[in-house]
Amino acid sequence: MPTAQCYAPEVKSTRNASKESDVYSFGIVLLELLTRKSTAHLPGGLKPVNLVKLVGSVKSKEKVGKIFDADLLNYPTIRDDMVKMLQIGIKCVAKSIGKRPKISEVVKMLEDINKMKLKRHPFEKQLVFLEEANPTFDLEDKDFQQHMEVIGRMRHESVDDVRAYYFSRDEKLLVYDYYRESVSSLLHGESGAAWKRLDWESRLRIAVGAARGLAHIHRKNRGKLVHGNIKSRNIFVNGQKQGIVSKAALATLTNTIKLPVWANSGCYAPEVMNTRDLSQASDVYSFGVVLLELVSGKRSWFMRDARVVSLVDWVQSISSDEWTSKVVDLDLWKYKIDEEAMVQLLQLAINCVAIVPKRRPRMHEIVKMLEEIRVPRMDPSNLSSLRRTVEKEATISVIT
Repeated sequence: MPTAQCYAPEVKSTRNASKESDVYSFGIVLLELLTRKSTAHLPGGLKPVNLVKLVGSVKSKEKVGKIFDADLLNYPTIRDDMVKMLQIGIKCVAKSIGKRPKISEVVKMLEDINKMKLKRHPFEKQLVFLEEANPTFDLEDKDFQQHMEVIGRMRHESVDDVRAYYFSRDEKLLVYDYYRESVSSLLHGESGAAWKRLDWESRLRIAVGAARGLAHIHRKNRGKLVHGNIKSRNIFVNGQKQGIVSKAALATLTNTIKLPVWANSGCYAPEVMNTRDLSQASDVYSFGVVLLELVSGKRSWFMRDARVVSLVDWVQSISSDEWTSKVVDLDLWKYKIDEEAMVQLLQLAINCVAIVPKRRPRMHEIVKMLEEIRVPRMDPSNLSSLRRTVEKEATISVIT
């Protein structure tokens, strides 16, 4: 019988193998993984190391770093997990057979290290998107987990599911269903996506879907949940041209939102810029900006006369009588739409971006109003006349 240190003491003395001796040997494997040291002599390699004696010499948690593989120490976010695995390995190599855990208990302890919560089923043959949560999220693990459980119970066709999440002291990861295109990429050709023209019916369908998703979010947590980061980049589009709201309520993991100092991206409500406080009313404002993007085809901010202009300010500076000729995306006039439906959507968007939060409609009201907008056929002669007017008056430069 070999005398390698991977065998339990009782195996060396009695030659009797058991489930308990298997646990001992598995503990040695764990210690090898953590230390990158070998218990066996390899020709031309390093000398064998008594790993049990090595880890037994560590008397405090602060000194365990001396035994870990130096390459692992380059990743401070996994240090706590390394210590936990070391403790499991030490339990496995206990000299007393009775003190060693059963292998089923070892499996559970190892699974608990990563705290990975899978939703419904694995990701086999499915595209998913992995995102690292904002590093400014300063939450206890239990608070983050509770928040993820709330988000995980969304279960709505217009809300992008959080399929799984991981958290440790220094890192938080989220796994979403993957969608190739967002409203922003389709309208503005971002992120290398093939730019595709969206007809009026598709844009209205996107708006309705996204509104339903946001209204569903607002109903959660006893009607108090806030998304906090609604913008065209965070609204995805599926194969049926339905709007899918993503990153639900992540911004609310902190008390306030971190905004760039240099400018308002045009997506956030005035009160958010002033106080950094998020609310359902500020979500409505941001959704109104998305509606304006869908109608105008323009970004939430753009260049005009050599200066940055917000889309909201620009639309509000134009008389409602000129909305269809100056605001509406030129490409929309290539499809069958009518002015009444377009004005209804623009008026709804303007109501959403009201300066006073209390004057903005609620999301469930917005859903109802959007669903009532129809897509009637338009007289071709009127379409041709209006297109000539629009092309004559349109003067705008958009940042790319």
